[in-house]
Amino acid sequence: MIDLYVKNGKGVDGAPLEVLVEDGKIVDVQPRFYQAITAKKAIDLENKSFVSAGWVDDHVHVYEKMTLYYDTPDLDGVDAGVTTIIDAGSTGADNLPDFYQITWDTKTNVFAMCNISKTGIVAQDE
Repeated sequence: MIDLYVKNGKGVDGAPLEVLVEDGKIVDVQPRFYQAITAKKAIDLENKSFVSAGWVDDHVHVYEKMTLYYDTPDLDGVDAGVTTIIDAGSTGADNLPDFYQITWDTKTNVFAMCNISKTGIVAQDE
């Protein structure tokens, strides 16, 4: 049985697009699945929403322990429809290992640039 069936979506060209997901991975993409699909969960986009490959946001600040410019990785990531984010230097050498540990438990793929400052961004216009 399929875990998730996304039906009645549209591709970027407006053509029909449906997706099957199992164990967190896309297993099939078709314009339409004409056979009956048995799924634990189905999402009917009612031909109103687009389906696309994962989006990447290449400038976020998601080290939630900072006091300036911060969100949580999943808030800026999967909760916003983005599969991968790149933290743009929130952390420095002193706190990068802690940030790395925090990102292990997120659904969003997280990459990070290390700030030249040892402490990361702690003040406006650093």
